[in-house]
Amino acid sequence: MKFIKHILLGIGLILSPVTFAGGVSPIDVVKIISFECPHCAASNSFDNTLRREIKPYKGRLVIAPVSPQVETNAKDRVFYSVKKINEDASFVVKDQIFRAYHEFDLKFEDTFQVEEWVKQELQNTTFNNLDWETISKLYFSDDVTTAMIKAYQLIVKNDLENLPVYVYLKDGKVIKVVDYSDDKGIRGLKEDVFNEYAKLVKLYNIPKID
Repeated sequence: MKFIKHILLGIGLILSPVTFAGGVSPIDVVKIISFECPHCAASNSFDNTLRREIKPYKGRLVIAPVSPQVETNAKDRVFYSVKKINEDASFVVKDQIFRAYHEFDLKFEDTFQVEEWVKQELQNTTFNNLDWETISKLYFSDDVTTAMIKAYQLIVKNDLENLPVYVYLKDGKVIKVVDYSDDKGIRGLKEDVFNEYAKLVKLYNIPKID
């Protein structure tokens, strides 16, 4: 999937830097996706594995949906709003939004439709009691809009085109980018994503916390 470059004011970061007690900062991964992207949907299958893999190094996997239609993208707005309230729940919500679009071909017209689908799909999960009244108030908040813009800016600033893109960050700076290519496919992408993280923690001497 390719994006037309736009000139956006201000380049923001997705994550606030974290530091170990010894002064060593971890390596975080921002995965930039689009809910409409088939390759993003396919790579969704190993998100939880990657999350577990980098956790012992205090690394964080942050999902950042993007769309040129920042003002109107209902799926992104619901995801970012849930994420602000409960990050673990946002990973499950992400799965359900992918499922709606790619398995059931649901084209949501507004945040209400997305919310109703997600609430239905979460009924038999540990997240069936999310505070949707609070979440819905965030849909068009400055915080959510800013998060959406920052994710898109990260693509523009680093000249990224093929989704999904894994952006490796240390001290808030981009140190490596891995993106999808037709030549390698999803299997090759998975290998690259995990191998690069292993190389980077070794290169930067990131301690593993048992």
